[in-house]
Amino acid sequence: MSNGDKVVMKIREAAHGVTLIELLVVIAIVAIVAAFAAPGLRSMIEKMRLEGDQSALVQALKEAKRIARAEGTTVSVVLKNSVSSNSTVTLRPDNAANKVITLASTSLFDSEQTVTFLSSGTVTPPAGAA
Repeated sequence: MSNGDKVVMKIREAAHGVTLIELLVVIAIVAIVAAFAAPGLRSMIEKMRLEGDQSALVQALKEAKRIARAEGTTVSVVLKNSVSSNSTVTLRPDNAANKVITLASTSLFDSEQTVTFLSSGTVTPPAGAA
């Protein structure tokens, strides 16, 4: 065996790589794992969006109650769906400009609802509520 043959053999032994079949197997495994993970990821994102909306709604109600008691006025909180955009929560103090909070989700409410906080901090129920 000549020196040239020895060099060629060492190069072949040292040459490591990935074959096309190995690469395709890895891609197939990643695709299968991703297919199982996608629905869970989608529901997790929706859950986080709803939790954020819930937090925004609670904060709006607390703020309306605080304004009503502090300023001795009534404050209405209007919960409304929008066909073309996201649901909104609007604070309507009697003596100030409205404050609109846009939620991340659409169609959260069955219909427009209004909750009114009196100056004492008590609530009048929305129309249609028992």
